[in-house]
Amino acid sequence: MHSKLRLDIFGVSLALFGPTLIAGPLSYLCRDAGPLACGLAGQALLWALLWSVLAFARLAQGVRLSSLGFTRFGMSSLRWGLAICVLGYLISIVQMPIQKYLGAGFQSGIERMGALPTWYLAVAVLTAGIVEEALYRGYAFHRLAERFGNAYLAGAVVLTAFGAAHIPSWGFGASIGITIAGFIPMLVFIWRRDLYAFMIAHVLLDATGLILVPRVFGLKQ
Repeated sequence: MHSKLRLDIFGVSLALFGPTLIAGPLSYLCRDAGPLACGLAGQALLWALLWSVLAFARLAQGVRLSSLGFTRFGMSSLRWGLAICVLGYLISIVQMPIQKYLGAGFQSGIERMGALPTWYLAVAVLTAGIVEEALYRGYAFHRLAERFGNAYLAGAVVLTAFGAAHIPSWGFGASIGITIAGFIPMLVFIWRRDLYAFMIAHVLLDATGLILVPRVFGLKQ
């Protein structure tokens, strides 16, 4: 097997499945440590995973980080981030009947996180928005798109893996809902290739679902 192909397989596997390998075993390994300590350990491991993947890309593969979407930030990213966030809200509303049919609600997961302090949820939201987008839409998508020569196939693989990564924390039904909801945004990403915009949208959407709706407005989803 060609050395570059082996490096791509290793790097993409680490980016796509690393979060799941962290979330799954961690919930069992630190059961006695309490949810806050376990959660903080998970956030730290996710950041370590991101820096490991980026270091691997740059040092082992010789990949420029700009080719993975890490370009100069501009105001257009902020505008598109807000637009994608609104799109996410609309998709969530339209998808509600499907969520109910699949039994794919997020309420149990949100209630499970209800015992955690708000500052921790803010850390988790920032970590998810930055780390997950960098791993999935940043590294994995661009390496797969170059390897396959097909951005849509790369997007399908990334979206499927992203949905599966939420099974340990949110359940199988919710992961299906996340995958379905991510279809149109993935098409937008393939069109725009604006990684920062999706980081912004991801943070805003998660902050709405985990902090604003249940804690500020006191509503159940």
